Amino acid sequence: QFTKWPLWQLLSWVTPKPGAMFLLLVPVEESIRGSSIKQEPFADTPEYLQARLDMYHALGDVTDWHCLDGCRSAEQVEGEVNDVLREHASL
Repeated sequence: QFTKWPLWQLLSWVTPKPGAMFLLLVPVEESIRGSSIKQEPFADTPEYLQARLDMYHALGDVTDWHCLDGCRSAEQVEGEVNDVLREHASL
């Protein structure tokens, strides 16, 4: 397991940690639409996309990641990111 490697442990220790982490999430339907627009030849199945989305939501529940709604406007997402960053700056 790589997390036990001395090099990994050293890098984990010396690498700066971000004050805030974000996940920009989109619903399965939007992901499928994006794949169609890009004409991906090997697009993921809806079931696989749903499983991945569920995993991301679960990670957001147990980590310090902030889950953002990727279907909102860029201005709304920017506002939420700025609010979180201001909150972290005041800690």
